[in-house]
Amino acid sequence: MSGPAAKRDAERARRNEPASGAARHGQLRPVTIPNADRKNWHPRATALFESFKTSGQRDFMQDTDWQMLKIACDLLTQYYERPKAMDMQNIERILSSLGVTEGARRQQLRIELEVPPVEEKSAADAAREMYAARMGAPALTLVQNAG
Repeated sequence: MSGPAAKRDAERARRNEPASGAARHGQLRPVTIPNADRKNWHPRATALFESFKTSGQRDFMQDTDWQMLKIACDLLTQYYERPKAMDMQNIERILSSLGVTEGARRQQLRIELEVPPVEEKSAADAAREMYAARMGAPALTLVQNAG
């Protein structure tokens, strides 16, 4: 396996540029997410594939990434049928390159998934909701009649 996961940007004392230099930029293309090969894959391979559809790294995946994931699921299915250590190493390498774990995303891909911001209520909105709850009326009705 690789070394320890890189620290999150917020945890770093210095903000050096990556050693690899400036990133080259291309254009994101429309992505078509393929279907899982449910009839031929082991259930765990199918579950892994489906988990990518709801994971944050999906935002960074292109068609080629989805095809590599399908290859990894094919190999994972073969591994469950006839386990070989070399197969698992290849599967881990492919999945790591796709950012399957937080450490791989941060260390290899320089991707950090952020927690979505929580919409905060104003003190006035909170007071209206509390008053409405005590009165047994919807808060919207109280706001409309307050005018």
